[in-house]
Amino acid sequence: MIGSVLALILGIPIVLIGLVGMGPQVNVHRIRPWSIAAWVFRIGGTLMIIGLVLSLSSGLDRALVSVSLIMGTACVVSCAVIVHHEWVQAGHVGQPDFKLHFSPVLVVLWLGTMLVGVVLIIGLAANWLSSTLQWFIIIEMSIGFALLLGIQISTEKRRANFELTRSFSLQAYVIGIIILMLGLIILIKVRS
Repeated sequence: MIGSVLALILGIPIVLIGLVGMGPQVNVHRIRPWSIAAWVFRIGGTLMIIGLVLSLSSGLDRALVSVSLIMGTACVVSCAVIVHHEWVQAGHVGQPDFKLHFSPVLVVLWLGTMLVGVVLIIGLAANWLSSTLQWFIIIEMSIGFALLLGIQISTEKRRANFELTRSFSLQAYVIGIIILMLGLIILIKVRS
């Protein structure tokens, strides 16, 4: 129990520091998936995942589960923000006048990821731990996945020379999803 709490207490701020550290790179479309900030994010995410895995058998305080779910949601939402910037960054290579055009479906998925993420974070912060919240977690994971899948099969992606498999946004999504799934399992165990 102490190991899981310690891993989470260390991991949560480290994830946040890594995401904030990526901000300047995202802002100027010079995202480096192997930068120090990206590694800080991965280390924090790994600590959070270890803490959640360790707490699967011993249980965890609801506050830590809620904060973990908020951080997982923040990772998925940041994926939606960062993927747009990575796509533009890839398009500008050799094409200085490149303009990104999301299809209407991708715009809806992008907005859905953002809006459901905001509702989820507000619900978790308000300690709204119900079955509806659990569905919001599942919807957030699914919309984010659909967004990344839509980007991967988009014809615009080919024109931009964008490779999702080498992007920081995919890494943020994967870490966020693992944290959300483990948090959801713990949340369901605590309720039953």
